[in-house]
Amino acid sequence: MSIVLLFLLTFLISAIGSAPPGLINLMVMKRAIAAGRKAGVFAALGTIIPEFVYTYIAVYGYLTIAKDEAIGHHIQVVGAVVFFSMAAYYLFQKAEKPGLDIASSSKDNFISFQRGFFTASINLLVMPFWAFIALSLHTYGYEFTEQVELIAFASASALGALGMFLLYARLGHLIVYRMEKLVQYTNKFLALVFLVLGLYQLVRLA
Repeated sequence: MSIVLLFLLTFLISAIGSAPPGLINLMVMKRAIAAGRKAGVFAALGTIIPEFVYTYIAVYGYLTIAKDEAIGHHIQVVGAVVFFSMAAYYLFQKAEKPGLDIASSSKDNFISFQRGFFTASINLLVMPFWAFIALSLHTYGYEFTEQVELIAFASASALGALGMFLLYARLGHLIVYRMEKLVQYTNKFLALVFLVLGLYQLVRLA
């Protein structure tokens, strides 16, 4: 498999994997609704670095870490605490007024970028996903033998997800014209997502 084909295949897998409503894309849409489309774009841009780093780690590091039961246990405990904390944060956060056509400020854009970075950083589930993809490629005879291949793989993962998140930023901007009350329920839904993730971590610890 050529490196170009590897990049395109990974980009497609990442875009498809990021399409269903989830933690990050709902956050991006929420920022677009609350502070304008540009803020949603900056929230999407904030996800690039964590997506790249986690994909890079997943290919060569996740399986090794997973074999160590002590490390795996600590990771699950930390994950449960973070998810429950975020569930409480979004549950009690007041709904922001929809942004409509207002121009987001530099402060809004910076805050959105930070939220995108943070949300992507706590999305640890991306690592087992990409570890599974790497193992699937291995079963078909593909080996990562050079750093450039791993960098291309991680870059395609980040860019594929970014493309889908930008679509959600656009979607959020369009939805606000039809469903302004959506902003009242987005926080509650995000709180539910984090709560479910936290409970899932507790089940794994049991």
